[in-house]
Amino acid sequence: PANNEGFTTTTLPVTGYPFTMSGWFNTSVTNIWQAILALGDDAAAAWFEMGMKNSGSQIRLYARSSGSNQQDATSPNTYTTGTWHHACGLAASATDRKIQLDAGTAGTSTQNITPIGLDNLSVGYTNAFTLRLDEADASLAELAIWDVVLDPGEVAALAAGASPPSIRPASLKWYMDLIRNKVDRYGAVMT
Repeated sequence: PANNEGFTTTTLPVTGYPFTMSGWFNTSVTNIWQAILALGDDAAAAWFEMGMKNSGSQIRLYARSSGSNQQDATSPNTYTTGTWHHACGLAASATDRKIQLDAGTAGTSTQNITPIGLDNLSVGYTNAFTLRLDEADASLAELAIWDVVLDPGEVAALAAGASPPSIRPASLKWYMDLIRNKVDRYGAVMT
């Protein structure tokens, strides 16, 4: 979505650990924070966000539970603007979060963080502090959330083009392809 676009729902596919977020993105911008998927607390400083960093052409899985208790897992490899890339955030526990770009080497975060009070799922921005944060200026597709941490082979399959419903379908809790429309295939209605 371009700035001021995106979708949100108050029906959450997951409310905490463990989970996997996955999706494709294509952006021409590298100097702003851009959310792909986020689970947030509309009224507070608590959220998970998978998105693009504001420098370095890297992606991140960000966790924040309050004030200064926040940390990124940042991909060691970088994306190229104007090209489709796959992002996958793997959150096993409060001390085990990873992010992978195109199924490459995982960036990790081990700081003890457990966001609480999550009340929304957002696509293309983060909904927290009663604000729209980190609005994406990007095309997004094949977005999904599972209630498990996918294994390396499953992440590689997604990055190679496998459709999310073909990967652990019993654990897939939310999926929006965004290829032709904003019809949510699993989970909740987006507005």
